[in-house]
Amino acid sequence: MLAGAGVGAVMGAAVASTRPSPMRCDDGDPWADPFFPFHRRTGLVPYGDDLWLAQQPLNWLGMEVGARMAVIRTPQGLLIYSPIEASFALTEAVRLLGEVRWIVAPNLLHNLWVADWAQAFPGASVRVAPNLPERRPDLRHDGVLHKGEDAPWPEGEIGTEVVRGHKVHVEVALFHRKTGTLLVADLLQNIGHAPETRPLTRAGLRLVGMSARPTLPTDMKLTLQDLPAFQASARRILDWPVQRIVLAHGRLVTEDAGGALEDAFAFAFPGGRIPVLPD
Repeated sequence: MLAGAGVGAVMGAAVASTRPSPMRCDDGDPWADPFFPFHRRTGLVPYGDDLWLAQQPLNWLGMEVGARMAVIRTPQGLLIYSPIEASFALTEAVRLLGEVRWIVAPNLLHNLWVADWAQAFPGASVRVAPNLPERRPDLRHDGVLHKGEDAPWPEGEIGTEVVRGHKVHVEVALFHRKTGTLLVADLLQNIGHAPETRPLTRAGLRLVGMSARPTLPTDMKLTLQDLPAFQASARRILDWPVQRIVLAHGRLVTEDAGGALEDAFAFAFPGGRIPVLPD
């Protein structure tokens, strides 16, 4: 089990080594699904009413894990969640959708391009996960999301949960009610078993037990500091009627999303059973 200092050192090294991967040229395959493979570079792609996604290649510790962002349109304006590279084409595509009101840095790693998006949309309010201001004092922000109630966007449009239980893996998860879509950054990853996962990445994930199905990062599961806090967050997420899951790394979860969440969270409950709370 990694000590807290060791986890911090690993995360620091991960941030330092994370970089966009060169754009791949895969000839002869038109890919009817714009999100296949998960490390394919895309423009802004509609993913249901008032929801768009974009993704890019991303190299993390030598592994190709891809990265994905989401844009939600609300009556008050646009919300950008976990932004990827702020290319001219992508920022202009977002600009055509309307006014950007909020930019969300959901955890301690998914903040690399937040400043670029804030510069492109200076009127937007930047909201960040807990502990990020201490890790990135250079990053301008307009508020820390300590709990869901801190969210400035309309709760009737977007549910918000700040997943607690771990100092490093604290994460802001969102639920787009109109499409039944859960948005997460690193809370769940779905890479290892995808057929397009590259051999080195697959081997590395197999070593840490992350190659079979959507799962939390293994270091998070091994080093939770506050189990009751995590259980409370997991229950609140499970209370949302999630129909599909958009995650930053790996395949989208489009079938039995509720079952995938229960499976991923089961490690934190005695016997792997998540109790049903009374109304």
